[in-house]
Amino acid sequence: MELFQITNRQEWRRVVSSFDCYDFYHTFDFNYISYCNNEGDPVLFYLRDRTNNGKFALPILFREISQKDGHRDATSVYGYPGPLVEGNIDIKSCRLKIIDRLRKLKCVSLFSRVNSFTVANSYLSPLKTSKAGETVYIDLLSCEEAQRDQYRNSHIRIIKKLRKKGIKSWIDNSNAGVDEFFKLYEGAMNRLCANKYYYFNKEYFYSLMASKDFYANLIFCGLDGKTICGGIFTLCSGIVQYHLGATTDNYQKLSPSIFMFDSVRLWGIKQNARIFHLGGGLSGTCDSLLHFKKGFSKNRANFMTLKWIVNNDRYIELTKNRAKEMQVDWKVIANGSFFPAYRAVKSY
Repeated sequence: MELFQITNRQEWRRVVSSFDCYDFYHTFDFNYISYCNNEGDPVLFYLRDRTNNGKFALPILFREISQKDGHRDATSVYGYPGPLVEGNIDIKSCRLKIIDRLRKLKCVSLFSRVNSFTVANSYLSPLKTSKAGETVYIDLLSCEEAQRDQYRNSHIRIIKKLRKKGIKSWIDNSNAGVDEFFKLYEGAMNRLCANKYYYFNKEYFYSLMASKDFYANLIFCGLDGKTICGGIFTLCSGIVQYHLGATTDNYQKLSPSIFMFDSVRLWGIKQNARIFHLGGGLSGTCDSLLHFKKGFSKNRANFMTLKWIVNNDRYIELTKNRAKEMQVDWKVIANGSFFPAYRAVKSY
């Protein structure tokens, strides 16, 4: 079994596109956009078993931990990337080979979210995945009546009410559309006092719209001549993903995003997509965001993550140092939900 470490644009694209199913999170463009957003240095690990015609790919971002000793860790892009697997290949051997390579690269740990629609459940156990929650999706291949039957009654009432008021939805992927969404999104993040992780500069949105590796749409809803909500939705390999969204302050009570999601569902059907993935709650939690999304469908997918400790001694040392900074017992953060523990935020 051969292990390749890919950073070249053309080779990355060739490998990912060779899989029958992949998502926009796996593409070179999105990983490069994340690099430009200072999230880390992108690398695609690719393993090929030519004897059994099997292959395995995992995109990651390397982040620096310490300039003194060169240690770093690996994480994933924002969203649901994770491994791609096809054919007959030993998954446990893939995991061990990648860990061995990471160790040689002075990597302390690896964290990655997993895409439930691009890797079979049978591969999850040998990958040592952990369940972090659940997400919601709509099966776009089912008849439209069956899809609407799964809507929460309150969602249906809101859609009807908004239609009577004259709400409209449209696509605007122009620079002007990006500018409008940027103001909308930044305003919403400010209102929510969001973590800086959820802030993106304008160039990030321009790059999404310009990608050649996947299709990104800016979808807006308006009422009385005003734009009241908007969202970025991607399409790749028949999978529609909700990426980011926002609603203006004055129209929160009307819940226009419900109409927007319904509009995207109908758009996805026209694009012959098979899945509309709405995602889950904040950081996989069972919160109001997840409750809102559950109002569109009864279909659930497990939200799985990879949490690999590559260098245990260094991991513990870093965790103890972080605990000292936070003035807590190191076992408190070591046993907490945040991974890697040495990057825990001060919420304990």
